[in-house]
Amino acid sequence: MRHRLILLRILLVSILLYHLMLGVVPFLPERVAVKASLILFGLNITTSDQLNYLSKLFGIYAALFGIFMGLAAVNPLKYKLFIQCGLALFIIRFITMLLLLQDIQDAFGAHPLRIWQCIITIAVVGISLFILMPRDSSRRSL
Repeated sequence: MRHRLILLRILLVSILLYHLMLGVVPFLPERVAVKASLILFGLNITTSDQLNYLSKLFGIYAALFGIFMGLAAVNPLKYKLFIQCGLALFIIRFITMLLLLQDIQDAFGAHPLRIWQCIITIAVVGISLFILMPRDSSRRSL
C-alpha cells in the first residue's frame, strides 16, 4: 500500500507543476503566451486587453489550485479534502470539455484530436486521483 501513497504523491506533484506552469503563462509576453497556448493545447488565440486581463485571473486560480495539490502531496491524509476538491474540478472540466467540444473547435480552430487529447488526459488524471485517494482518514498506511 505504500506504493499507492508514492503514486498519489507523484500525481499530485505533477498536477502542481502543470498548474503552476499554466498559471505563469498569462504573465509571459503576449506572443510567448499565444505560442504556448498553440503548442500545449492547439488553440489559436486572438488576444485583446480584455482577454489578457481574464487570462491573468485564470492563471492565478490555476496556480493556486496547483499549490493546493502540492499541499495535498505533502500529507494526503491530512489534506484529503483538497484531493476531493481536485477530483471534483477534474470531473467538471471533463464534462465541460465534452459539452463545449464543438465550441472550442469553432472558437479556437483547434483540431478535434487535440481537444480529445485534453479530454482523455483530464479523464485519466481524474480516474487516477479517484483510485489513489486515501479511503479512510483514520488509517495511517495507504
